[in-house]
Amino acid sequence: MKRAPIASVAVAVAAFAALVSAACGPRSAKWPVIDPALGPAPPRAETPGSTATANVTRPRFTWTLAPGTDGARLELCRDENCKQALEIVDGATNAVPTQNLPTGVVYWWLRGKQGTRVGAVHSPVRRLTVEAWTEHAGRNVQIAAPWEEQRAAEALAKLGDQALGFFAQVFGRPLPRTPIPIFLYGTPNGYSDALRELGRGRHVHAFAFTAWPGVAHLPFYPRVGRPLAGGPGKLESALLHELAHTYQVTQFQHYNDEPLWLREGLAELLAERVFEIDEGPSAATLPPYTARILAVRDALDSHRFIPLKELFDIERDLLAGDVAVEKAGVFYAEAYSLLAMLDSPANPERQKKLRAFLHDELALSGFLLAARINRRFRALFGEPAALERELVSWIRAQPVLEWELKAGDLRLLDGGGLMLDTASDQRSLVLEQTPASGEFAVDAEIERDADGAREAMIVIGYRGAKDFYVVDYIDGGRILLAHFDGKWTRIATRGTGANLLPAETRIKLSVEVNDKHVVASMNDQEMLSADLPTAPAGRWGIGCVDGHLVFHAAKRRNVNPPTADAR
Repeated sequence: MKRAPIASVAVAVAAFAALVSAACGPRSAKWPVIDPALGPAPPRAETPGSTATANVTRPRFTWTLAPGTDGARLELCRDENCKQALEIVDGATNAVPTQNLPTGVVYWWLRGKQGTRVGAVHSPVRRLTVEAWTEHAGRNVQIAAPWEEQRAAEALAKLGDQALGFFAQVFGRPLPRTPIPIFLYGTPNGYSDALRELGRGRHVHAFAFTAWPGVAHLPFYPRVGRPLAGGPGKLESALLHELAHTYQVTQFQHYNDEPLWLREGLAELLAERVFEIDEGPSAATLPPYTARILAVRDALDSHRFIPLKELFDIERDLLAGDVAVEKAGVFYAEAYSLLAMLDSPANPERQKKLRAFLHDELALSGFLLAARINRRFRALFGEPAALERELVSWIRAQPVLEWELKAGDLRLLDGGGLMLDTASDQRSLVLEQTPASGEFAVDAEIERDADGAREAMIVIGYRGAKDFYVVDYIDGGRILLAHFDGKWTRIATRGTGANLLPAETRIKLSVEVNDKHVVASMNDQEMLSADLPTAPAGRWGIGCVDGHLVFHAAKRRNVNPPTADAR
């Protein structure tokens, strides 16, 4: 694996500290006194540092042996209590894993050895972040992704090449002379380091960014299991949004002087139009774009809509400095919606006029470019007040998926369920598109990964973000039945005294609803039974708190299917 092209300051500091330590020799601090009955004393860990980042999948671990020992055992784990060991390697004063370490956080410690005897006491636990890369070159893009995601990198490179061909057609410009680099970060720390070092003051909430001279940076969305065939989600939409920026940076010398609303709205629109090549007109109802329409509707209903005259005049990057992230979301949603309306095939003459505007006007340069482009836009498409009235009517009429969440990622599940990975906090929730009421059951099969997942939830009677019932299976041995209406009301709870969500184990969850009566089961064993104050009516779903669950199946069934005679 190649080293990551972006050197973290933390990595450099850790490397310097390791160099100084090696030059100065072992530290003079005394070794802790270990009861001889516990075996050889643990060594002192040297490198990697206690919070280091490794850009290779098999880094070298070094240590200094305790007196009276002749070797050490290195234990690499996925959790800090080492309930799940990744690998155990013996060595004299250093060792290299024999298998590639997974992207993310790896914990490690050392035990002393004397001959074949291994000490019972280990050194203090250290944390290592692994951010190693695989690279795949398309015709016009170069993808760097987490090393495990080779297939994803190939698929994304193909999608990127398709997008660039479409962008070149829209703008009447050539394809880039050299492949456009796109970096997909596998860890939050890797992306935040890049944002801090290359983002030129962008806000920490920026979901992706393009750096000079046309290089795209974004996290590898999503952080939950999703097959590549699951349909375009946040990963693909964010990548194409940034690729639209990077392509224009390579084609238009004064791109950053264009109006901000036009840059961001057009990047979103171009991404959606690429999906439309394969998905048809229904691409506009994909979660990222449905979320934009819903955001504008919500802004209209809550009096947070940004008047178009004000929208056109915003020239400061809304994700830089101390700004209202909520307002930034409305800004992006309105900018996309305005251009989507103008580019609608329902009005072919206006769509043709918009495409000509993009072809001709964005190649301009010179003094007060943003103001000149805005004046030309108003001359072609009307003054802000008239456009705003039309936009509001268009927004109200758009077909969108009827969910309340602002969805990030989407995956279709067996039985018609939808997994929605929300962009704001990476919480996942599955909701069926059709309501369920009366007598029914929700069955699911899940698997927790090694990083955690503190809770798994089955949602019943979901009628909105502030009106639903939930059965919560909580790691540590507790099941909870509760209602949320802006505040949580506990209806029933049961402690089981056992870990309900063991890692890497398939678990069957089931909740039966018979009018007001609810029975929650796990692996076919009844765990909780209680009555609701009112019968649930709404969608069913299943989700998790931190995104670290793989959903193998989720479906609804009738509790008492009708017999042939009854039918």
